[in-house]
Amino acid sequence: MKKITLAKLQHFLGATRRAALEWRAQLYRNVLKWRSSGSTITSTAQAADKQTRTKAGKLKALKIQTLKPASLTATELKSSALKSTGLEAKSLTNKQLNTKPLKPKPPKQAGTKSSGAKVNAAKFSWPKHPVKSLQQMCSTAQLTLAQFTGHVKRCNLFYKWALSVCLSLILLTGSVSVAINSLTAYPEQALKLDKPTQVTIAAGMSVTKLVQQLEQQGLLTDSWKIKYLVKLKPELAQIRTGLYELFPSDTLGSFLQRVLEGKVVTFSVTLVEGKSIKEWQSSLDEQPRLSLSEAPFLTVLKAHGDDSGLPEGKFYPETYYYHADESVVDVLNRSYVMMQSALNAAWEGRSDDVQVKSAYELLILASIIEKETGQASERPLISAVFNNRLKLGMRLQTDPTVIYGMGERFKGNITRKDLQEATAFNTYKIKGLPPTPIAAPSQAALEAAANPAAVDYLYFVSRNDGSHVFSKTLKAHNAAVNQYQRRKKK
Repeated sequence: MKKITLAKLQHFLGATRRAALEWRAQLYRNVLKWRSSGSTITSTAQAADKQTRTKAGKLKALKIQTLKPASLTATELKSSALKSTGLEAKSLTNKQLNTKPLKPKPPKQAGTKSSGAKVNAAKFSWPKHPVKSLQQMCSTAQLTLAQFTGHVKRCNLFYKWALSVCLSLILLTGSVSVAINSLTAYPEQALKLDKPTQVTIAAGMSVTKLVQQLEQQGLLTDSWKIKYLVKLKPELAQIRTGLYELFPSDTLGSFLQRVLEGKVVTFSVTLVEGKSIKEWQSSLDEQPRLSLSEAPFLTVLKAHGDDSGLPEGKFYPETYYYHADESVVDVLNRSYVMMQSALNAAWEGRSDDVQVKSAYELLILASIIEKETGQASERPLISAVFNNRLKLGMRLQTDPTVIYGMGERFKGNITRKDLQEATAFNTYKIKGLPPTPIAAPSQAALEAAANPAAVDYLYFVSRNDGSHVFSKTLKAHNAAVNQYQRRKKK
């Protein structure tokens, strides 16, 4: 269907009006021309009636003459009749000479047209080409006065009807255009907000209900328009569920665009490296809009076929993002998968000199390195000390394992009694590695455990600033302890 523009309608009306005026002027010029040349526009019906009456009168006179007694012969009678009527013998037939009385024509009803006009006022029909028909009749000089008047009236009615139709179309088109412009401009309405707020789109909620909800909250007006706007833009119906944030700078359109793209409000939780599962659990319990469950770490282990019940160190420390009301199990599942991937990569790329016998032992050693490291650059050196001790069969003698074994009893200091206590994690008493990791190692700690530095250090002591003094002999080590630890106590 072709579009009707206002310019096309104006052009059509102008051309039609000019054509009508041109043909009317031509009509009047023809009429004046005929009158000036002695011709008159005479009704064909009136001329036919006059001729009929003339013939009828002459025939009547002829009939009267035939009734009178005379001695004329038939030939003389015929010749006399021809002379009295003035007709030529060739044009008069025997039927016209019939002596039977003529039947009078019935009188014409008032208001009827002559036979020449053939216009039925009761049943009116538009001519297909009124102007062309009028022009043709004028050119053949057969236009009667009734036909002229009727055609002029019909032309006027036709153009009035065409004008009214065109004006109606213009008004309708204008109204539709205004309505469409109003609908398309509706998303540009600014939201009435003083501060950011949040709105939840639940499953099954339509965009119409969403906008109605915003209107109920006083954030916008005319929510009824969205119902019709969706018909113009069906993509607006494809909204996504979730928690969304509204900002004071938002318009309805910018907000709906985020909803269509699924840009929901995200939350984050950071599982800090070097922390234990117990510390992580406390952090998870404080997270907003996170769906918690009982023993989530063990749930994840069982889901991956690990029935050991020992989650420590098996989850990767990282910042994780989640959506509102997302399950904590989903977050921890991502952490578990990442740790398994990082651990397998470190184990595959380990040095030939590494003394641990499995990927899990590498994970335990990496957790100890993570807890002992204060400066990132020292991780390979600390790894080398532990690896050298394992090679020589020496105890690791590392304080973080003792502290982990003490649990809640640790109050910030390690006593001599604590070092003498026999626990599964007291590396001053046991040989080799503790049974489980003591914290969550970072990627750097995993790489350091798999690739220790090529040094022969066996001891290290803290300088109390995060760095350490490394020694090859016990004598050098004791001197460093006297310098940095015993002097500190004094």
